[in-house]
Amino acid sequence: MNLNPETRPKSGAFIIVPVPDAPISISRAERENADALLDLISELARFEHLPPPDTAARARLIEDGWGERRRFDAYLAYVPESEAPVGFCLFFETYSTFLARPRLFIEDLYVRPDFRRRGIGTALIKWCIEQAFERGCWRVECMGLDWNKSAQDLYGKMGAHQFFEWFLFRFERRMIEHHVGALPKRRF
Repeated sequence: MNLNPETRPKSGAFIIVPVPDAPISISRAERENADALLDLISELARFEHLPPPDTAARARLIEDGWGERRRFDAYLAYVPESEAPVGFCLFFETYSTFLARPRLFIEDLYVRPDFRRRGIGTALIKWCIEQAFERGCWRVECMGLDWNKSAQDLYGKMGAHQFFEWFLFRFERRMIEHHVGALPKRRF
């Protein structure tokens, strides 16, 4: 694989992160390599014991990632011995009303099993942190599954702290539809 930045899409960012084993390149996922990102997302879903995105979900991911209204940013990690990306991160901005500042939320971060323990996950997190800094974000947040001890250890090793006083609550789509259907029509 040629790590020359000139071979990457012109609109995407490109970096080489030095690690002891090999250089890692990180580039913005573009519509041209969306299938590679979608394959990694499917691998992550299987790793998390979830169904991978179906055809309709894959189409929505492409629209949300590269359509008129981009809803997230995604980056792919490469190493010299693999033509295909070996990992990815996907993030978006949120907002803290108490700080009155933006936050960067890492929705997904994944490295293929054969490429773990080589600094790729660390490089992806550092990339997210750099992006947060450049965007003026005051925090970087992510979640880890209760059984994924290696992710928890990595986040902790990098200085993130776990919250015990906050709990995640989620309204699934069916509940959203239930509540919207129960609301009276608004008049403006």
